[in-house]
Amino acid sequence: MMLKYLTARASHSETPNRGQQGAIASSSSWLTSLALGLVVGLGGFLPQAARAAEGPESAPASLVQTIDQIDTAANQRDLKALMQFYGPKFNHADGLNRQRYEQAVREFWERYSTLNYDTELLSWEQNGDILTAETLTTITGTQTVGEHNFQLTATVKSRQQFDGQRMIRQEILSEKSSLSAGDKPPTVEVRLPETVSVGQRYNLDAIVQEPLGEDVLLGAALEERVRPDAYFKADKLDLVPLTAGGIFREGSAPNVPDNYWITTALVRSDGMTFSTQRLQVQGRGGPVKQPR
Repeated sequence: MMLKYLTARASHSETPNRGQQGAIASSSSWLTSLALGLVVGLGGFLPQAARAAEGPESAPASLVQTIDQIDTAANQRDLKALMQFYGPKFNHADGLNRQRYEQAVREFWERYSTLNYDTELLSWEQNGDILTAETLTTITGTQTVGEHNFQLTATVKSRQQFDGQRMIRQEILSEKSSLSAGDKPPTVEVRLPETVSVGQRYNLDAIVQEPLGEDVLLGAALEERVRPDAYFKADKLDLVPLTAGGIFREGSAPNVPDNYWITTALVRSDGMTFSTQRLQVQGRGGPVKQPR
């Protein structure tokens, strides 16, 4: 499963103190779409005639079992077992081929001391020899950076296509993640649409739920285009003091359909929270153009 992995690297050894301004280098948009995907052995339990998408309750037992086996391989970090389900010409809609996808998974696993995957089948559809399955994967994990222990929570909705027993294509339909550290990391409510039209204006609100009291809140926001290279690098988030209890921005979607990671960072003396969500910019009357 692939997620743009969140790798937070504080540029200070401690959580910023009141009034302190600084930068945090973070793969914030880096939560990954390591949406481990389904790996389904079709092996004859599905009819070959085209059929409409069906709910999980009608899914063959073999399909449900296979999903469990995929989660098991991911939870055991058995990369060889996982990648056997990906065809040699596998391509990810974010522009990753099989080799770069494997590299992204490996690097994601190396960054987290614990990870747990739990995948739910949402729907499945048969069209000739091709099976399409939509899944929702929840990923939790822990990562230690310096003196900080980060807690990861992410959900990734994805669509997979299979030919025979191999996955040939995967795309991320929606993606949200949170990475937090500290004694009392801010509880953050992010309000951001999942899809907007080209040129459309939209609001980004990242609201801290707890009262700030005398504490100083630092924050930053970052927009990054989804592309293969972004899975393997980290950018800096320059923190500035905030006069309100969160980040409130108005944005304008580009004039070309694409996918973006929108990341917010909110930091106070007793904790920090990074939140990342995928934003799809769709053409008017047409689907989003996936990066190649």
